[in-house]
Amino acid sequence: MANRIINALLESEIEKFRFAITRLAPEVFYDEQRKLIHPGEFGTFKEAICRDFFSLFIPETYKISQGFVVTPKDSVSTQCDVVIYDGDLTPLIKSGANQRFFPVETVIGVVEVKSVLTKYEFKAALNKLAGIKALREEATGAPFRGSRVPKFNMAREPRDQMFSMIICNKLDFDISNICDEIADFYSKDVLVRNRHNVILSMDDGIIYYNTSEALYNVTQRSMAMPWPRFCGYDSRNRIDIANPASIHHLKSFAHYLYLLTSDATVLLPNMASYMIDSSLRYAKLQLQSPPKGDSD
Repeated sequence: MANRIINALLESEIEKFRFAITRLAPEVFYDEQRKLIHPGEFGTFKEAICRDFFSLFIPETYKISQGFVVTPKDSVSTQCDVVIYDGDLTPLIKSGANQRFFPVETVIGVVEVKSVLTKYEFKAALNKLAGIKALREEATGAPFRGSRVPKFNMAREPRDQMFSMIICNKLDFDISNICDEIADFYSKDVLVRNRHNVILSMDDGIIYYNTSEALYNVTQRSMAMPWPRFCGYDSRNRIDIANPASIHHLKSFAHYLYLLTSDATVLLPNMASYMIDSSLRYAKLQLQSPPKGDSD
């Protein structure tokens, strides 16, 4: 039996969130040809509505902003609509134009917020997010927070990875076979583990995953999940079609948002690796080393 108070508050916030995404944003920031006319303000608006909605479901230690993800290997992401990061460990690094830059170690998730997506635009968004997720593998920091710190394994454990989501008003193409087709939307070099976690279309429904057939044969248990690869097996794509009279798919999104953030692994960044070239650090250590034969 669900909690009456939680449900009443959740439904109220979901309705506000849906109205802001589907009605208010298109009216204010797009012209009649669906062209974005105020990109800077739109970015701020998206961050604000997502921050207000997401803050109900993510642990308070995490913060929400927009900007760029950077790595110690000098990689930088394209601009992210929403960045979810550890507020306690992330230094405030920003440009004179107030563009934020987030060390990849403290970022746990990124979200793209869109209006109506054609198939081409949808493919582009999926591959953009896959590229950002892959940046986590350039992290050099040590595990700091998360239930798997002693067994940290970014290649195998999905909760040690960054997660990614797309939120949109509508997918403007035939989605009747999307569970079979969506894997082919990715570039051939994208690893399964770097695919999307959750896709929320206000009009169409929510796309996530089911236990793979191989894992089901081992566990004899089917499970819905937000991870493209779990326990070494590729998950099966799943879609829950939206019911116009229901907000069930939005409640599911809130549930998976909490699951992904509450059980995420955070790394403690080694900021020296961002500021000092590794070859220079090695040379400095060599200079400081005592000559052979010296004793303390």
